[in-house]
Amino acid sequence: MDASRWCLSTDKISASLSEAFCQAKYCKTKQQICARCGGNHRIEQCTDSQQTTKCCNCQGDHLATSNDCPRFKEQKTKVKKLVNQYSSTTKPTTTNVPALQCLNEFPLLASRQQGQQDYIHNGMIDEIINLLTSKMEKVIEETTNKLFKTLHQKIKKIEKFMSTFENIINEDIDDSNSDEEIQVHKDKKKEQQQKQHIEKTTKPTTTSIITSSKASNASNETTTKAPQKTKATAKTVKTR
Repeated sequence: MDASRWCLSTDKISASLSEAFCQAKYCKTKQQICARCGGNHRIEQCTDSQQTTKCCNCQGDHLATSNDCPRFKEQKTKVKKLVNQYSSTTKPTTTNVPALQCLNEFPLLASRQQGQQDYIHNGMIDEIINLLTSKMEKVIEETTNKLFKTLHQKIKKIEKFMSTFENIINEDIDDSNSDEEIQVHKDKKKEQQQKQHIEKTTKPTTTSIITSSKASNASNETTTKAPQKTKATAKTVKTR
């Protein structure tokens, strides 16, 4: 037990066992007491190096960390008494050491080779799972692409069929319209021909009627004019 390893953060050595064995490197307090003059600073920062040393525990002319300090010796004897008292009150316990060959006390551990094999197997299983998932994804993608391609082709065929059917219907409609127009034109032409024929047949009769009526009118006029001349001759006879 060395006094230089005692804690210098307290101004005096404590009587308790825990504080007596408190070392400076484990102490949590920031401020330390100088072992030379008893001031609140470290011994490296002490400015009274030329003065006489003064122990902060017993006020003697020695360092506080000296083994010759009477307070240190007193605490040392107390610690020894406590240690002897504790060792005398405790009885030595006999412990049965288990047999080295006993499997219950020392069970067999998994061999390193077995652990490596398990690790390798787990890695292989992970690789197989990754390969299977990637292949399944590729297969699913290919099948979906094929389905979409076939559907697109079928839709194109349907659209083509519909367009051709629509063209056929339009052509039929145009043909029927043209046939009707031709028939109407023929009917109109036939009507015109009939009208012309009727006009040609009716014109001579009207001219003959007109000429006959003119001739009858002329004959009537001549018949009416002839007796007037006789009257005039009669008048002339009377005057004579």
